[in-house]
Amino acid sequence: MKILIIVGSPRVNGNTHFLAQKFAEGAKMGGAEEVEEVFLSKLNIHPCIACYHCEKKDGVCTFNDDYPAIAEKMRASDGVLLASPVYGCCVTAQMKAFFDRGYAFSYPNWVTGLEKKYAAFIVTAGSPPPEKMEPWYEVYHHPTFESMLRIGKDLKFADDRIASIRDKIDPKKYVDMTIDTLRIMYQYCIFVRMGGVLGALEVTGLGNSPKAVQGRPEDIQKAIEFGVQFAMMLRMIKENVPLSFAKS
Repeated sequence: MKILIIVGSPRVNGNTHFLAQKFAEGAKMGGAEEVEEVFLSKLNIHPCIACYHCEKKDGVCTFNDDYPAIAEKMRASDGVLLASPVYGCCVTAQMKAFFDRGYAFSYPNWVTGLEKKYAAFIVTAGSPPPEKMEPWYEVYHHPTFESMLRIGKDLKFADDRIASIRDKIDPKKYVDMTIDTLRIMYQYCIFVRMGGVLGALEVTGLGNSPKAVQGRPEDIQKAIEFGVQFAMMLRMIKENVPLSFAKS
């Protein structure tokens, strides 16, 4: 059983990378024979330019870079961990460029080779901050849509026949950047037709320190246990053992 870890953080041994390594330790404890790490910032992955070369050439991208090798590693694995910190309310630029190149997976017939592969997510974030953080930090990292976009009551979409922005967005709700990042990861897995997502670990309140999580033993243990559980679930799937998920 092989697990591929794709790290989107530009920081080697930063919080995200550190937790991904602990996940790898757990995965080996859970029965994974091989755990391979791909560190995106060390590779050459050109952003997608929507040239549609892959449509004309049966999924072959116009760029001869490191992406095709990663795609083959995904196809050769049983499970994939996607790990990214929250940058600008989303995954990092490195991870987003990698996601966008997934378009080439779809051709020629929407069979990607990932239909029986399963994913897991790790997301780290500086916010929300610890309880004793200064009040301004809480305000800055928990903006509402209204405060960010300054939506006025009379602000409409370009076509007034369509509902106003206020009908589409609740401006009083907080923006949860961590959940939004997890949502992007989940949407990518749907886009490339992966078999499913078996779990996610989110670690927040890390501030700006790249080593903050190393002083949080509970989060470290969670990452190890997450790796163990992911590997065990993959093995159960391979052996056709029904999975049961208890409601919390």
